[in-house]
Amino acid sequence: MGIFTQDQLDKKKSQLNAIYKRINEIPEDVVNPGDLARKITLYTHAQGIIGALYSQSIYEHGHAKVVLKHQKMKLQDSFVGTIKAKEAYSEIKTYDLQEKEVESRAITKRWEAAYNQTEQLANALKKELDILFEDFKAGGRG
Repeated sequence: MGIFTQDQLDKKKSQLNAIYKRINEIPEDVVNPGDLARKITLYTHAQGIIGALYSQSIYEHGHAKVVLKHQKMKLQDSFVGTIKAKEAYSEIKTYDLQEKEVESRAITKRWEAAYNQTEQLANALKKELDILFEDFKAGGRG
């Protein structure tokens, strides 16, 4: 399984969906500092959950690589023939495991991108909040 049980993963994904639902309830053109701060906090919580899911995917990708390599070695060891023939045989016989390894890598990249995008959104909103506070200090109203 990995770092988390399936129940824990399901709970984290449910929490993440709930956070994004709350984020989407806040208007895009927020000019209220309280709403903007709440949105930043929600993105920060989302990033924490995404980070956990990202680490799980890294673990699963590493596990898929180990299983693939182990199976290839076992097949090559049991096959009689030249080194090239052994390699070809193990490549053919491990096609499904190779697909699983590639898929797990893609999932890891998606979680990494989600993590980075969430961080960038939170940072942009923090900058927006700073500008909003500066505007209020200067006597403006946003």
